Amino acid sequence: MALLVADRAGTGTLEAYRTWLAAEMKPGQRLETVRDPAPRSAADARSRRKIPGAGRAGRGVARGRAVALAASRYLRRHLDAAAMFRCFGAKVGQTLALFFVQFLALGVVACAAGVVVALAGSNCS
Repeated sequence: MALLVADRAGTGTLEAYRTWLAAEMKPGQRLETVRDPAPRSAADARSRRKIPGAGRAGRGVARGRAVALAASRYLRRHLDAAAMFRCFGAKVGQTLALFFVQFLALGVVACAAGVVVALAGSNCS
């Protein structure tokens, strides 16, 4: 059972009540304030240990989804160009190689930009 008590007016009656209550408490009863740390149960401790792992898994799924969405958007934007290449007589392998080289070049540029930003950030501290 819990009883929540507040002293809105700031008259100090709450301290007098706490003093009286401390003298009246029976064995096994305790007085908690909002400033006391919450008691930790065994289940709470287990969940706190498992939360970082769930966070890593969630970040991995989010990154995978971001890559899939980016690839899907890239494909939709270049679908017409691929169709035109095929109409002009390009083989499937040539079209795939062209898009692979473009995608690889874009990845190299993005990685280089990321390294530059990371190095600039590490020099700031």
